[in-house]
Amino acid sequence: MDGRGSDLIDFFDMPVFHDRAKAVVGLVADLAMNSIPDDLPSGHSKIDPAILPESYSLLPNYPNPFKSVTHITFGLPAESSVILTIYTIIGHFATNLVHDWFYADYHTVTWDGSEYSSGIYLVRLAAGNFVKTHKDGVDEIVKNHL
Repeated sequence: MDGRGSDLIDFFDMPVFHDRAKAVVGLVADLAMNSIPDDLPSGHSKIDPAILPESYSLLPNYPNPFKSVTHITFGLPAESSVILTIYTIIGHFATNLVHDWFYADYHTVTWDGSEYSSGIYLVRLAAGNFVKTHKDGVDEIVKNHL
């Protein structure tokens, strides 16, 4: 044997591994009981109902105007199927950014418009029974050619 097998066994016998394994098992048990602990491991988060959107919303993109990339944020008060679409100013389809299921929260999608010509674009959000198209004033997405 090359000794790698025994090194692996030694790793699993380490106290640090056992402590982490116990923490993971405890976290899974808490989640199964619908009781999310306050001390979640690093990199994990829980949704605070106090900061969830109260209604569906499509926020202005940023930056606007933009040269190649802009960010579009929308809020969902409940889990929803979401379709986020970009159209030209005359209503022609440009691209579908999102067609997926999202949980209740604020979400940001990045649009890389570097392959599209300069101009004004419209963003349309369809989520649940909510439909919103930004098409006037600051709600337009302006792509500069610079």
